Parts: sequence; structure tokens; C-alpha cells
Amino acid sequence: MMRLPAELEAQLWQALTTLERNKHMRYVTSVEQIGYARGHQEGLAEGRRVEAIALVRKQLARRLGELPPVLDRRLEDLSVDEVEALSEALLDFSAIGDLEQWLAQP
Repeated sequence: MMRLPAELEAQLWQALTTLERNKHMRYVTSVEQIGYARGHQEGLAEGRRVEAIALVRKQLARRLGELPPVLDRRLEDLSVDEVEALSEALLDFSAIGDLEQWLAQP
């Protein structure tokens, strides 16, 4: 990282302030840009997790019938990787007890 001399840094900030005022723009620092990008990625990941849970709920309902609310709520705590593992495991389920046993695993 390179630091500007104080005089040049003051000129830079003055120029940015003038530009923002004239263009009604806000300067976004690279750190802010990284933060926005990370937040966007986290939002996409959470959306993917929610969609995967919804799909697994449908698969479980078709395979086992309506889930008891206590088991349905446990699905909300699963990570994306766990939901994906469950989507494969449920193909071998034949009763609610199979789901309970799977959820009880560490």
C-alpha cells in the first residue's frame, strides 16, 4: 500500500468532494466495494439454501407424507451442504423415523 504525501492527499479529497458535489455522486472505496460484494454473495448463498430446503420439503412430503412441525422446523437449521446430503439420503427413507434418525446424526 502506498501513502500519498499530506498535501497530495488533501488535494485528492478536495477533488473528490468537488466531483461528488458536481455530479451528485458518492465515492465508494475499494473496502466498501469488497464489503458490498461479500454481502451480495452471502445473500445469494442464503437464497440458495432457502430454495434447497423448499425442494427437500417437497421431496420429503412426497416420500413420507406431511412432516410433523418439530421436524419441519429442524430443516431450517441445516446448512446448504447438509440439505444436499439430505436430498440424497431421503431417497432411501421409507418412514418418518428414517428422517428422525438422519437428523439425529452429528
